[in-house]
Amino acid sequence: MIRRAGSTPTGGKAPRVVTNLHVDWQSFCDLMGWAGLFPERVVDPFEQADTLVSQWRCETGDGQVLDPVAVLRAALEGYVRFVVLDDQGVPIRWGRERPVVRGSGA
Repeated sequence: MIRRAGSTPTGGKAPRVVTNLHVDWQSFCDLMGWAGLFPERVVDPFEQADTLVSQWRCETGDGQVLDPVAVLRAALEGYVRFVVLDDQGVPIRWGRERPVVRGSGA
């Protein structure tokens, strides 16, 4: 049973591994702007710009903090799905998986 569960299905296509990385929208926009891939967000004049990096939310589902650059690479190389959470952090709407970058290799 274990060998069968880990083997390639009869269709010949191996199952995809899915990893959930939690990044809030503002952090994602800041990351893309920091990398020069997205217009910079408008910063509140009373907010210190040098503290933005420390405020980025990049973590796993169980709270393991992730390197923001690794999260950005994963998003650019893979697929993203936007999930809307309620006030308690419970998902209330799931989007479809989509590539961030579409090109000849995707």
